[in-house]
Amino acid sequence: MSGTIPAAILPVCDVLREFPADIIVGDDMMFGVVPMLLGPRSERPPIVLCGHLDRVHWRRDDGAPLFLACRPRDSEAQRRRNMQLIAR
Repeated sequence: MSGTIPAAILPVCDVLREFPADIIVGDDMMFGVVPMLLGPRSERPPIVLCGHLDRVHWRRDDGAPLFLACRPRDSEAQRRRNMQLIAR
């Protein structure tokens, strides 16, 4: 995953050149800010990265886990299928 850092930092820097943000808020998997964290604080806005691992365990109303790209389910049979996916 660290191989994506060089490509991920470029859009962040582009935005900061056009928009002088007071703070950067992102997910803790936002690797594009890692090089900024390694540099001097005086050259970047404060960065707040919020954890995401707790959301992996949340479920939608239709029983599907988040981030699994399941379409919303309306019938009970479809909800049971979602629950089977979770059990795997």
